[in-house]
Amino acid sequence: MLRTHFPQIDTGVTEKSFAALEQAMPAKPVIVEAAISNSDRLNIEAGFMKPAEKLSSYKELFTNEFVQ
Repeated sequence: MLRTHFPQIDTGVTEKSFAALEQAMPAKPVIVEAAISNSDRLNIEAGFMKPAEKLSSYKELFTNEFVQ
């Protein structure tokens, strides 16, 4: 897939990049409330979102049941 999107980049570079990214990713794709909260904080600091739009809790927005 990377070669399709980035045909001009050397194959060795895309392979090494994918390997590095693969190691950085968690083994199980769980959602962490702090990550959502931090994303909103970043959006507020960048001016994409108003502080009043930030939720006090994100627990209602996700579940990790599928990860079991």
